[in-house]
Amino acid sequence: MHFKVFLPLSAILNTHNEFLSAGDYFANLNTITLIQQIITTFEITSQSWSKISFAFTLLSIADGWIRLFLWFAIVGINVAFGLGGLFNWIGCSPLEKMWKPLVPGTCWDPWINIRLVVFIGSKHLASAESIGTDCTDSGVM
Repeated sequence: MHFKVFLPLSAILNTHNEFLSAGDYFANLNTITLIQQIITTFEITSQSWSKISFAFTLLSIADGWIRLFLWFAIVGINVAFGLGGLFNWIGCSPLEKMWKPLVPGTCWDPWINIRLVVFIGSKHLASAESIGTDCTDSGVM
């Protein structure tokens, strides 16, 4: 599955960010922030797809109301995590302001993302317990 690619990619980009911050941190701050945005998107996508993949596996052996619940979980996970990944990118206008804070423009109230992350975190926990996946993996953002 493709989600197995995103976590190693995240690790590579995190290592690159560490390399950039070892020099003149403030000179590379915009690049580090942009790479961190990309890493967050990869991690959200990876978590979502791993849960959905397991739910599809369970669909092959489930029947009745369990099957209906699994479809509800699949749709809910897609919507919640999809919004989490999307809000990561559309919170500022122009888009460049997300990683270059001195660019003129406007951004959403930070509490919008915080509330969404809390919601996704609860959805993550609920889906992990109900679908049976491991609850010990990393948080959403």
